[in-house]
Amino acid sequence: MLAYLNSTAKHYAVDYDKAAQAEELAGMPSYTFTKSTEHKTIAGYDATRYILKDKLTGESAEAWFTKDVAIIPNSLTSTLDTA
Repeated sequence: MLAYLNSTAKHYAVDYDKAAQAEELAGMPSYTFTKSTEHKTIAGYDATRYILKDKLTGESAEAWFTKDVAIIPNSLTSTLDTA
């Protein structure tokens, strides 16, 4: 992947072409998401516990999500269930 850092007016962004983005996305793991009923406050935000299961390896992990923080979509967030 060829990328460069663009810095203007104190904003930083990594810019790379659509082909490189598609290649990166194809290599990202795919998960199933199981929402639990558990909630807790993390850094002042209400978060819900999810169990993530890698569709390829079957490995499980825990993650806490909130809808109280807006994040610009990116290559990491594109693998996450928006529900």
